[in-house]
Amino acid sequence: MGLVSAVLVALINTSAQQAKGADDRSTPSTLSSQSAAGTQQQENKPAEAVPEQVKLEADTAVDLDVPGATPVSAPGPNGDLDLHFDGSNFASNRSGLFYYHGTEQEATTQCPKIVSEGKGTVPGPEVIFTGGQHCLRTSKGTVGWLSVNDVKIATNSGYLVLNYKLFR
Repeated sequence: MGLVSAVLVALINTSAQQAKGADDRSTPSTLSSQSAAGTQQQENKPAEAVPEQVKLEADTAVDLDVPGATPVSAPGPNGDLDLHFDGSNFASNRSGLFYYHGTEQEATTQCPKIVSEGKGTVPGPEVIFTGGQHCLRTSKGTVGWLSVNDVKIATNSGYLVLNYKLFR
């Protein structure tokens, strides 16, 4: 009987240690979950909008009101197509481009004001250069900002890369 009691005590102690070890192991994962939750909360904080980017090849246009805006072949900006590049010139739908000479951060407050006042409207097709900026109004009336990231002027083979933000 003494031997059986010793074996039972040993088994009980071993089970208790394993359970305690399991508890010890769960503590770091609990902390990891809490850390992950804290990180997720930080990532979900409202951040300043990051510009989106679109590349227009010669004779393409884009509707910026659509998430993940994708250029399509078009003869000009019309209907819902907000911006058009013909290989040499850049044009907007419904006189939707406005001259802008501020910073990207200031555009958040300046572009809505510029567009609402209608000051500095680009009168027609614009010859574009790298670093040039504009405020814009899309076909749905959304105000935004754009900057020319890269451009190659060439009939039938040029392209225009735009960074843009819409302020919804």
